[in-house]
Amino acid sequence: MTTTPSRAMSVDAIAESTLSNGGEYGEYELGKIRKSPDNRKRFNQDALNELAASIKAMGVAQPILIRPVMPTPEQPEEFEIVAGERRYRASTIAGMSTIPAVCRQLNDLDAAKIRILENLQREDPHPIEEAEGYQLLMLQHGYNADQLADEVKKSRAYIYGRLKLCALTPEVREQFLDDKISASTALLIARIPVPSLQVKALGEILNPPAWQGSEPLSYRKAVEHIQSRYMLDLSAAIFKLNDGKLLAAVGSCVKCPKRTGNQPEIFAGLSADVCTDPDCFAEKKAAHHTAAITQANKKGIPVYEGDEAKTIRDKRWDKDSDLVTADLHITRFERNAPSTKNEGYVKDYLNAEALELVGVAAYLRDPNGEATPYYRRSDIQIALENVGACETEDAREARLEEIKADPSKAPPKTAHQIKWEKEQEEREAAEAVAEKESAYRLTVYKKLRQQASLTGLSLPSLREYVKAVLDQFHLTESVQELYEVDLRTDGTNFIDTADTGTLQLLLLDIMLGETLEASWYDIKSGNADEDGFQAIVSMARHEGIDVAAVRAEIFPPKPEAAPLADRGGADIGSVAVRYRHPSTPSQTWTGRGRQPLWVSEWIKSGNSLSDLEVTLASAETDQVNESAPAETPQTPIVEPEVAEAPNDAPAAETPIADTASADVAAITPEIASSAPKGSKRKPAPAAKRTKLAPPKVSDTESSPSPTAAPEPGPWPFPKSSTIEQKPAKTSRKKTPAAEVSA
Repeated sequence: MTTTPSRAMSVDAIAESTLSNGGEYGEYELGKIRKSPDNRKRFNQDALNELAASIKAMGVAQPILIRPVMPTPEQPEEFEIVAGERRYRASTIAGMSTIPAVCRQLNDLDAAKIRILENLQREDPHPIEEAEGYQLLMLQHGYNADQLADEVKKSRAYIYGRLKLCALTPEVREQFLDDKISASTALLIARIPVPSLQVKALGEILNPPAWQGSEPLSYRKAVEHIQSRYMLDLSAAIFKLNDGKLLAAVGSCVKCPKRTGNQPEIFAGLSADVCTDPDCFAEKKAAHHTAAITQANKKGIPVYEGDEAKTIRDKRWDKDSDLVTADLHITRFERNAPSTKNEGYVKDYLNAEALELVGVAAYLRDPNGEATPYYRRSDIQIALENVGACETEDAREARLEEIKADPSKAPPKTAHQIKWEKEQEEREAAEAVAEKESAYRLTVYKKLRQQASLTGLSLPSLREYVKAVLDQFHLTESVQELYEVDLRTDGTNFIDTADTGTLQLLLLDIMLGETLEASWYDIKSGNADEDGFQAIVSMARHEGIDVAAVRAEIFPPKPEAAPLADRGGADIGSVAVRYRHPSTPSQTWTGRGRQPLWVSEWIKSGNSLSDLEVTLASAETDQVNESAPAETPQTPIVEPEVAEAPNDAPAAETPIADTASADVAAITPEIASSAPKGSKRKPAPAAKRTKLAPPKVSDTESSPSPTAAPEPGPWPFPKSSTIEQKPAKTSRKKTPAAEVSA
């Protein structure tokens, strides 16, 4: 009688136990033994080589188990391996001709059971091989899950989990056998019933997006990913789960095997109403929308699309909107009942049957074909009143009268209501203080501005203004190098000792410094003249600086330049100009990249782009003019009238036009540089780098009398009632709001 061995026994003990009623031991020729088609298919080659070396030196320590079989033309061997194929393979590698074995008469079922038990006895049984063994016993020998669980002393959930691995597609199975994913992760993927989705999920787990890291997803993250992407909540489905006619080919969701509730052993730990087939779910969803539109057309219910649908959709949150959805919050309706605590949505109080009684007033179809039902607001209001979520006008009035007579009958406020009321009180108090604070600030500023329009800003006031500007805008690296001190950390001390000219230069550096570093992208796209540097070029010309000579020094002419006609336009530096502004020759465009604003406005005015094209003659004239010294008429600087000072009065500060010339030249940028913004560059060869050190300020300069005459030189503020235009390109820092008190 054959006995069932225990898992704790060795393979040979199993063989000895099952063969106690017979069997023949001996040395059998390897050439007369065949491998079993049902045995394991994968072996570690390095381990086999090590075992082969041991067998070659010491022989096979334990015999294998074989059984006699009928030879066939395709398989002429007389015996088949039942247990011990690893030793058989190693003996073949070692060059042995025979192997010790026990031969016993075994039927297919007994042989299969011994193979499964041997796989469980090994130290490294692969879950796939174990699953295939269980599947073989069930398909060929009639075992069920309970019998297998009893046979191998495992739970039913364990057996079902292993059997589910057999549902893996070949691609996923291969990665699993190569230990690219764990058994737990493999089971997650095996639960996806669609083969193509299994492969997709495997790729997403092994190669997640960059924001999730470069390593494969952990089991916990894989669970979250699979459940969010491939496990859909049927309770939120817009179609009826028991509608078997929606997609006749697949039937209803109630008895579908892809619904987790119908296979609890496989989908342990998941809700019963989860769909594991996103493709089928999407098809049913699309079929539902199609059916809804078809029924709407039959019943004469309007279906809105495009702009008309967008208008209705955008207004659905308004309290005066006529059409609403079931996703609208209950507070968007009148007279919420105290029992609702002003929480929840329409769909939380009106189920599908109640909404069906209300009746759809219209459908809104989006570009994806999804049709959203909309209902009349008045109909939803009545339905909410019928279920007690909202009060009727009479009921509300009666309740308020009752509370007025007896305040103790007022419903208690919820924690949310108490918190909201407190926040409202605090906000109203803060708004009142903020209104007064704003009035105070505006009054002070108007007085300051009025004083500045009459006498100009005093030096201490100008210093405070520059501090505020430096706090709001950053100073670029290339400009920071012009100063001996680091203005990012010691700017306040520097400004407190600076004179008017130095402060004006600092304002110039802050506001225009960003334009000094050319962007390789703008150079490449032909938009280098749109970064604001033209303001510095114009200022330099006003101050008598030959910008063309500076540019020629940075961009020497090429030895072998192509003829102008071959380039299709005027060559300004290294960029070919094809179009020029008709009234402002300094504004040009290469024809590449985005159109400048002046070109777009020219075309919008009904003009032709060809009218702006640069001709050969004008281009040659431009080149001649660029090579000659610039004779741009200088804009006269009107100095303010200054009262004649006595002989012993201190000398007036030097105007900015006299002190800034060297520094303006020192910050001439390399326009054609290919380095991105923010990188450090060497200054132009022709530019002389001048360090700005804080000058000494006399007592009379730091504390001018209120009636002192304004200092000579242009002011940063105009002496009028208007404010200069703000710079177009800034990087503004956020500053904390001023603390206010009532």
